[in-house]
Parts: sequence; structure tokens; C-alpha cells
Amino acid sequence: NSIFASQPEILQLDSLDTVDVPGFTNKNPPSSKHQMLVYISLLETTKPYLTSSLRVPALPILLLFSHSLETNGDISRIYCDSWLEVRFVDPEVGQNQLLRAIQLRKQWLKLLNLKLELASNTIRNDKVSMAEQQ
Repeated sequence: NSIFASQPEILQLDSLDTVDVPGFTNKNPPSSKHQMLVYISLLETTKPYLTSSLRVPALPILLLFSHSLETNGDISRIYCDSWLEVRFVDPEVGQNQLLRAIQLRKQWLKLLNLKLELASNTIRNDKVSMAEQQ
């Protein structure tokens, strides 16, 4: 984890991973290799420490875990949680990525609801069994 703090340059995009496109600056170059840092757990001592930090591809994580996604008319821009903007050189790519994310989010919600329903049924059955034993 401390590797990211002591060597932040490893998080920077390589110039080979970027493309020159009109409308994009060198400060914010277009690339399909942008990454984010995520952490698995928080260790709380006198100071909080993020543990088990990982680099992950930015776009899938943003599309799957953002609370809200907003777009412009042609879906060349997606705004994640009203603060982070993702811009696409080709709006069709943005549309395809958003469609896949929506499908995955729906499937994930179905699976989560199924798991919660099964857990609820198990708890209910355990309570019935305990009541019958008494």
C-alpha cells in the first residue's frame, strides 16, 4: 500500500497509453487505461489507514459502483455521482459501455435480492424451528 504513496508516478498514465484527440488537453488525455485506487478495508487506530489498496480500471468501477449516473444527449459524457466526468471520443462507445453497465447492475440487483430473500427465509425457518422446540 505504501508503494502508491512513496512512488505516485506508477499511477500516472504512460504516454503510450494516451491518444491525441482534438478537444482533449495534455493534462486530461483520452485513454482506455485510466485507473483508480480502491481499498478493501479501513484500519482505525489513532489515525485511519487504508489497507489492501488495489489499482482497478476506472470506467467499469465507476459505472458499477456510482450511486447516480447522468449523461448528456449523445452519451459522449457520463457524470458519476454528480462530480466525476468521463468523456468518450466516440459517443457509440459511451452508449455501449453504459448499456453493459446497466445490464450488469440489473443482474447484480436480482442476485442480491435473491440472496436477501433466501437469508430472510432461513431466519424465518430458524425462528419457527426454535418455537416448535419450546
